[in-house]
Amino acid sequence: MKLNKKAVVMKQTDNIQTQPITVKGLRIISRRILPLYERIANDRLYAKRLINAMRTFDLDRTTRVIQQELPGAGASIGAGFSASYSLRVTKKTKVYLDTGIFSPGQLLSIQSEDIRRVSLIMLQLLRKLANDGIFAARFIRLVRTRKQAELLRLVNNVNSKLIVSATISEYGPLFVVCLSNGKRYNLSFEQS
Repeated sequence: MKLNKKAVVMKQTDNIQTQPITVKGLRIISRRILPLYERIANDRLYAKRLINAMRTFDLDRTTRVIQQELPGAGASIGAGFSASYSLRVTKKTKVYLDTGIFSPGQLLSIQSEDIRRVSLIMLQLLRKLANDGIFAARFIRLVRTRKQAELLRLVNNVNSKLIVSATISEYGPLFVVCLSNGKRYNLSFEQS
């Protein structure tokens, strides 16, 4: 019997296990996700394209816009967007991180300028995670021990008090950002 190579590859993929994110994994993935948030924060037209794709609830279109900066990334949409990225650690294990910006119940009123401001906050946090191993280790420790108040203080040292709350679920932290115009957005960091 002749084996189909595609079937073998799929079988190998099925055996890959996701493991909890490590400091090294978080730093690498944060570094790789940076271009997406840099582009959103610095490119008004790109931010508008992303918003327009989200508003049409067209996942393929949203994914294509995100993949312009993050080839191979996954995407999801709802009251905002998220981009997911995985990193193979060994032949059988990988770490996975999903970052996103959401405004619950407000998809149609999301403005590109707001997304750009929130992306700048996400960008500052991702840069710190990517470039500072001690900060990344503390971030992971606070998430794992679910110390929300300490995590909020830690991220506000990076983001000048624009993050007004932090909650931690079994999937990871969720931060609420309050912009100067009073609008609130959620920054999510999910790991599975």
